[in-house]
Amino acid sequence: MAWEAELQADYGYVMRTKDVTGENVDLFCGPNPRSNKVLVIDQVNLPDRTPDEPKCLVGFDTTAAALGAYCGSYSDGRGMERVGVMRIMDMTEFKAWLGTQK
Repeated sequence: MAWEAELQADYGYVMRTKDVTGENVDLFCGPNPRSNKVLVIDQVNLPDRTPDEPKCLVGFDTTAAALGAYCGSYSDGRGMERVGVMRIMDMTEFKAWLGTQK
């Protein structure tokens, strides 16, 4: 069976960045482009919780809304189990963090 999920937010990549996997940093975009809040989730693999890759969520008014969109994007209902470390930052901090992703 192929893996498939209906994402709860627009999804894409931050060009000219590289995450720990060597790919562009993944980005969920919420409904409020003026929001200054950013949530970065260090996603882990299941079932062993080994590190996977960061998932970044921008454009959400609250951390709870961002986390809900992330968790709701996993059709197996195990989104919260994939959450490792979460970092809450503003857009300025996020841009600096992106600069560390090579």
